[in-house]
Amino acid sequence: MFRADRDDPVDLQSIYVRNARGEAIQLDNLVSIEEETSPRLFITTTV
Repeated sequence: MFRADRDDPVDLQSIYVRNARGEAIQLDNLVSIEEETSPRLFITTTV
C-alpha cells in the first residue's frame, strides 16, 4: 500500500484486517483518530 493511499482518515475504510475468527473487517471499526494542530496524535482502540 502506498503512502498516498493512507494519507486521510477516510482511507481507513479501505484497509481491512482479520479478526480472531479470521473475518476481514475495516480498520476504521477498530480505531479512532484525533487530529491536533501539532503534533498529530493517533489514538487506537483494541476491540
